[in-house]
Amino acid sequence: MKKSLLSLLLAVVMVLAAVLTLASCQPGENTSAGDNSQTSEVAKSYTYNDYMSGSPATWNVHEWETNSDSYIMGFCEMGLYDFILNDSLDGYEIIPEMAAEMPVDITADLTADQRTLYGIPEDATEGYAFTIKLNEAACWEDGTAINADTYIYSMQQMLSSSMKNYRASSYYEGTLTIANAAGYYNNDAVGNPIYAAAGDAGYASLADVPEGTELFIDMWGFWGLKGCVDAEDNECPQWVAITDDTMYRDTAVKDETAAEAWVSSKYLYDNYFAAGKSYEGYAPSYVGLQTGTYAETPWESVGLVKTGDYEIAIYLSKAISDFYLKYNLSGNWIVKEDLYEANKFTEGNLTKTKYGTSAETYASYGPYKLTAYQTDKQITIEKNDKWYGWTDGKHEGQFQTTAINCVIIEEQATALQTFLQGKLDNVSLTATDMATYRSSDFILYTPESYTSKLSFNGDIDALKARETAGKNKSILAYKDFRKAISLSIDRTEFCAQCTATHSAGYGILNYMYVYDPETGALYRDSDEAKAALCAYYGVENEDQITGYDVTAAAALFQSAYDACLADGNISATDVVELEFSVYKSDDGYVKIVNFINDAVAAATVGTDLEGRVTIVLKADENYYENCQAGATDMIISTWGGAGMDPYSIAECYCVNSKHFEYGFDAETETLTINVNGEEITKTYNEWYIALCDDEYAAADYSTRLQILAGIEGGILEQCYTTPIYYRTSASLESRKVVNATEEYVQIVAFGGIRFMTYNYDDEAWAAYCAENNNQLTY
Repeated sequence: MKKSLLSLLLAVVMVLAAVLTLASCQPGENTSAGDNSQTSEVAKSYTYNDYMSGSPATWNVHEWETNSDSYIMGFCEMGLYDFILNDSLDGYEIIPEMAAEMPVDITADLTADQRTLYGIPEDATEGYAFTIKLNEAACWEDGTAINADTYIYSMQQMLSSSMKNYRASSYYEGTLTIANAAGYYNNDAVGNPIYAAAGDAGYASLADVPEGTELFIDMWGFWGLKGCVDAEDNECPQWVAITDDTMYRDTAVKDETAAEAWVSSKYLYDNYFAAGKSYEGYAPSYVGLQTGTYAETPWESVGLVKTGDYEIAIYLSKAISDFYLKYNLSGNWIVKEDLYEANKFTEGNLTKTKYGTSAETYASYGPYKLTAYQTDKQITIEKNDKWYGWTDGKHEGQFQTTAINCVIIEEQATALQTFLQGKLDNVSLTATDMATYRSSDFILYTPESYTSKLSFNGDIDALKARETAGKNKSILAYKDFRKAISLSIDRTEFCAQCTATHSAGYGILNYMYVYDPETGALYRDSDEAKAALCAYYGVENEDQITGYDVTAAAALFQSAYDACLADGNISATDVVELEFSVYKSDDGYVKIVNFINDAVAAATVGTDLEGRVTIVLKADENYYENCQAGATDMIISTWGGAGMDPYSIAECYCVNSKHFEYGFDAETETLTINVNGEEITKTYNEWYIALCDDEYAAADYSTRLQILAGIEGGILEQCYTTPIYYRTSASLESRKVVNATEEYVQIVAFGGIRFMTYNYDDEAWAAYCAENNNQLTY
């Protein structure tokens, strides 16, 4: 079965600057928190000298994608609420920033008309509607007031159906879902047909669909044809009638002259879903019908309302807890209207804006402002004297930094050299650097929420399509073979040889995830999470988990080979050659691929696969997309972010357009989970929806924990992905600066720029470097 192509996806980019910026967090992304300090010594300058490996493409809050994009926003913007280091330096507290006070839950006071308009249940008494008083002192860097109109205009633009902004989904789906926002976002589809899979429309089989109903195939979901075109360059629609014989180019097949490189909806129906065909049982998931047409959603029905000059009300389509409301509102969505409008332009059928692509097209409203930007060279950020925090009496002793100077340095070795000259205040370290700096008093270890894992192509048709004579790939479709690869890898040794500071990883979520934000309880420390890992690795307690068992791996390699041979999918003389796609063929990636190749070779000794399995490196800048399209055999993929909302990570594994594991169909594969003593079976995708959008979205944390652990255990048992390591970055901090705490604190890291202080001002630091001939030691 084929899978959908990679939807626009945020590539994982690890930037040290993430621990420096303000303490607002963007759930779903790894924009780590941090805040810093200010003193009354206004005559002195304290410049933080930073670097990135590449320039941001845009820092428009509606369009940013990567951590590099979010860099400027981290200093120049503020959320309605912020997470900051507490007074005892061992946790965080939540404070209002762009909001004047904490949100007020008004769900119980809603009228019947309001409940009808926003789809809020009649019996709901909390979690659906809130009023937020705004900070009346907030303004743009030019002094223009920021009021309720600013928030309304900005959200209208964020959700605009004519702009299709990248970040709009943060508000029309997910944990914080504004009522009717999705409809407003899709107003460009007014009058277009709405399709639904037969199963979603209530039909258990196609035979139950009323006779005469026109049927359509989900060409994106079943055969991965999103973005593919026909012979005349017309894009393949998602839903195509089963009688339509238009041929579309299947890019997963490299040879476009091959018969299988072109496919039509009629062909798929006749050969897969028609009565008696191999996928007839899956038809209700991929064959559908028109259920209606899109109707216009006026702005007046969207759940964001001005209730005063400096007050807004927000109405949600699903309940949210007090913590997650503030967590999601620690980011912001506002833009400066005159600049945003002045920079609009037309791009194809869309209206876009150049807002946030230069110093001239951007407006700041945080403690700092962008004053200069040179692509691939430098970013200059200085104190914003219009920021309310300098005079409100609530930020004393904070933000001592007077400027941030960020240069673009592509090569880490160059950055390290620059740091040792005193020209940078931090530098990331590589595995090679650790021999020199591991014992430095200035080294900083930053745990990250990311887990890196092997993602396999387990689809036998896609694997066969890429085989050549005598070189087998089909065996990767066998679960035992994939699990054997997992058990052949000594993760501890892998981390020691192939990474600077990462640690062995056994679960798809690492130790950074908090399942109960009210208590700070860690997911990995829960009995449920421990049980999931113990069951997969076949041990009685967590302390016994190593993930490394050559004997078991050998037995699984043999059983996979026996099954593959019996099925006629491998010959007795075939060798197995698997492509391991990586971003580029540098020393680091070569070391990773060689380690895994050697591990597999060692584990096959004494089996019929001894000396017959080779894993080869393939450099491919588009390896993520090609993995999701079934055009490679395996990659290392990474998911993480949203450390306080581990439940949302289920999307990365249970939504076909998100996960990388080709051959795993989250919409048809089922999983049984014991929830509060009741055995319940759903597809993986249904479990994700139930956990994050439906019946369990507002359940108690104990119940949600059971489901999350069940999903993790199920994903591991499928063996389409296997965790290898949990990520931790290492860096050196300059002698010039002092973090508020040396211990990493969830959400707020080491305190960030809000609480950072300095041992030297700029003048004294320059003198110190000169005294040491600009050759510092660490």
